[in-house]
Amino acid sequence: MPMASTSAGMPPLRSRDQQPPAWHTLPIADALCTLGSEAARWLTAMEAAARLARHGRNELPEIAGRRIARMLFDPFSDFMILVPIAAAIVSEFAKESKLRPDAIVSPCCQ
Repeated sequence: MPMASTSAGMPPLRSRDQQPPAWHTLPIADALCTLGSEAARWLTAMEAAARLARHGRNELPEIAGRRIARMLFDPFSDFMILVPIAAAIVSEFAKESKLRPDAIVSPCCQ
């Protein structure tokens, strides 16, 4: 099915089978109409109570915080962090065991 185009030749922003745009993307007059509000007056106490009963309180749910130990050790779970840590451990082990690069080469090749 061909898409309808606007006068500028661009496709429309949404097709007919999609949801209508969110209220906050509408022009002010359309948003007020969609929300059942008027810009010239405040909500009455009765209307506010009805909206509170219908939609609930205007608050976000609290999420559990991250523990400090988790925040400290999370970066070390990344592979690209573990590679230099492993290299540092191997390097320190090589120093302690007195393993030198020239000890690997046999004396006949010097």
